[in-house]
Amino acid sequence: MVLEQGIAARLFHSQPLKTRGLLSLFEELRQLRVQCEEPESNMVVDPVQHYQANPAEDFYFLSVESHEVIMSINRKRGNLFLGASLDYVQDERNEDLIQVVSKLVDALFPAFVFTFAYVDLEGDPPPKLSEDVEAIRIKWLFWANYFGKAYVDKFGKDFLLHAPGWRSEEMPNGTVKYLTRLSPRVKLEPKAKRAITAYFGREHRVEIYSWERFGFI
Repeated sequence: MVLEQGIAARLFHSQPLKTRGLLSLFEELRQLRVQCEEPESNMVVDPVQHYQANPAEDFYFLSVESHEVIMSINRKRGNLFLGASLDYVQDERNEDLIQVVSKLVDALFPAFVFTFAYVDLEGDPPPKLSEDVEAIRIKWLFWANYFGKAYVDKFGKDFLLHAPGWRSEEMPNGTVKYLTRLSPRVKLEPKAKRAITAYFGREHRVEIYSWERFGFI
């Protein structure tokens, strides 16, 4: 199992990321005032310049509002991973880091037209999650869920916006962000969990992700 708690975001299947290339991603990061860290010197540098000097890398260290966030890229699938350790002594810094990662996904998800994304406490993803996303299935729900156009077309915007839980909101490009609860560090009450899984589980069983269940060595 993981020894320290972390926050993770996984963004799935961006065709623009594959077709436009990674330079566009680092240009977007520059617009978001995200910088890259040089792993050997710990110097903070411009993301576009860093990418141009390291175009073959798939693993980067980002500096986002004074937090360190790891980013890895699956070029073949057009997937993106963001992760960070929640190891600050001051708990408010950990809560701030969760929001920093969430805001980064808020910006990147519509900009690169990802099919689905989530943010939650870090653990291995559920088995066959990528295949579920390719088939536009909802079998797992996380703290923060980002439903792209294919999901909105299949399930309907009203269905996603009126789901029980903490909050649903329409994003600028017509996609939907859905939060099951206030924070990933807050446990869902059994009644709320039953309501959510029943609402989404009309065709097949739906489960709420738990990092404890999918911890990794």
